[in-house]
Amino acid sequence: MRIGIIGCGTISRNVHLPVLLATPGVELAWLADTNRVSGQSLSHASGIPFHHIADARVDLPSADMVVIAIPSGAREAYYDYFEKYPDIAFYIEKPFAKSLAEHARIVGNRAPWQVAVGVDRRSFGLTRLLRELFLHRPFGKPLSIKIEFGGLGRILIGDSFMSNSVLAGGGALYQMGVHFLDAALFASCAEDVELRTGRMITENGMDIHVDAQLELKLSAPERLPLSILVTQLQATSNRIEIAFEGATVSFSIMYGEQYLRVTPRHSGASSWKLVPDQKTGPLDVFASFGLHWKSVIEALVTRTENYTSASQALLTSKAIELLYAIPAEGSHQNG
Repeated sequence: MRIGIIGCGTISRNVHLPVLLATPGVELAWLADTNRVSGQSLSHASGIPFHHIADARVDLPSADMVVIAIPSGAREAYYDYFEKYPDIAFYIEKPFAKSLAEHARIVGNRAPWQVAVGVDRRSFGLTRLLRELFLHRPFGKPLSIKIEFGGLGRILIGDSFMSNSVLAGGGALYQMGVHFLDAALFASCAEDVELRTGRMITENGMDIHVDAQLELKLSAPERLPLSILVTQLQATSNRIEIAFEGATVSFSIMYGEQYLRVTPRHSGASSWKLVPDQKTGPLDVFASFGLHWKSVIEALVTRTENYTSASQALLTSKAIELLYAIPAEGSHQNG
């Protein structure tokens, strides 16, 4: 399978390139970028041919799949270009879409198995173990989900494009909070989501604080409240916490923690660690990306959508759309 990569930034250099070079059956055919210096540097280091993209025109070599790993605000020309080539599959880095309409437009006429999304925390062992807890209910019925991400001051969530609201498409929620939100939606097996209340603060066109209450629809008639806080204005736990009837379970998706923290709800009980086995899923960044890419390629080979497919991330796009519909406070633009 021939794969080309558009975008020679951090995520391609540190993750996609090494993972794909180690993936059997994959030929990395080319790299492409508008930045000639970074593209040629990565090409020289990897031995993969580099194709420079002129600002005024997109013209790319052939491939079976293309990785689109550039800021969301710079992708439109590539989506337009690839409308002529419906047989070429996509792997699109997060963030994927800010609305259901944008989600549908990106997928276009491609089959569900042709479009994958880089929500790689779905392949993380702790997320997958949490999903097992939702499916099999060893701690009873889920009562609530709480997501917190961020901290006081700047959040390191992207390259230099994060200073440009048009290129970035959104702030902390869109760039990194979406990973937390998607992991919770995936693990809970949610079927729908609604917004109850919310507050958003922006600065220079970028969200710097989102505090909202969502409600998830699980298998009928279950509904589950989900609170989400993504902020640069206060300290947070940087964790996902789920209250079940019998225990509270929490973890971080930041690739470092290797267990779910389980705290029984009856008084006096000590917390303990729940660790996934190898069959459940990996616990480090490269192994998680490796599993994610293996599943992406499996979808292409079998022509069958799976959990990496954009069709399986519609609820995340809907939740993002609901959150960005919250009227912003303190919004101003650089003049």
